[in-house]
Amino acid sequence: MSTPESCPTNMQWITCTCEFTCEDPDGLFGCYKNCSGQDACICPSGYLMKGGDCVNPNQCGCYHNTYNVIPDGTKKVNAGCTETCSCNNNVLTCSSYSCSVDATCVQKDDDHHCSCNEAFWGDGVTCAHVRDCQDIYEHVSTDEGVYKLYPLTWPSNPFDVYCQDGWMYRFNGSVDFQRDWIDYKDGFGSLEGEFWLGNEMVHYISKQRTYELRIDLLFSPLDAKIYLQWNSFRIGPESGNYVLEELGDYSGSFEKAYDYLDFHNGQPFTTQDRDNDISGNNCAVRHAGAGGTVTVMHRV
Repeated sequence: MSTPESCPTNMQWITCTCEFTCEDPDGLFGCYKNCSGQDACICPSGYLMKGGDCVNPNQCGCYHNTYNVIPDGTKKVNAGCTETCSCNNNVLTCSSYSCSVDATCVQKDDDHHCSCNEAFWGDGVTCAHVRDCQDIYEHVSTDEGVYKLYPLTWPSNPFDVYCQDGWMYRFNGSVDFQRDWIDYKDGFGSLEGEFWLGNEMVHYISKQRTYELRIDLLFSPLDAKIYLQWNSFRIGPESGNYVLEELGDYSGSFEKAYDYLDFHNGQPFTTQDRDNDISGNNCAVRHAGAGGTVTVMHRV
């Protein structure tokens, strides 16, 4: 039985308190021993248990001057996100660390890490553009809502879109679509309701990859929803009047009795103030809208 005269090296005869170990220096997994407040030989504050010995933290296998002792199986990043150190089987390994140019060094509690900036995804060391709603669904969040996209080669700041299950949505039908060229280029309406994203943005998104186009139709609240779908879709730049450059094979729940959008394939976009269609009169004026629509887009 230990007595005040026979305590092991570094231990003190004091009222028993929670002791921590080199493997768990923060006591996240409980105390080294439970002694119910009795006097005993205790490893005092500032020291850690290593096996049965009470040692200075610098004698632990994963001691670091900056972080003190790193628990086994964990890692630490310094305040400037320039170094990372990990402890595995009580062996300390440190290496250089740096954030992507599209990331920021952030602090959470006592830890630091690189975090990709808004409209980018990745581990912070490597970040990629959030190019479409499928990137949102796979790498950011599966929740429906408004998110920022940053298509490759997009020349301005990231912009907001409405995403659901990897699809980019437009819905509702409550906004006046009798608009001019600039409105259709830049977009209008509210992302929380009816809107037009903007031909310029749709162009930059659709030229990145192969995308599907789907249009859901509801003729009355009592009717079953039907949909039209094409397996590829792309529009060209403004310099070519946003030509519908690609419209793939049709599928959907509605029998293809006629060429719904095939007539528009290869045709430029038309608005009430810029007549680009091949009709004898302005289709945008005649049909009280503009040529073309994007209801939902999804990456193939």
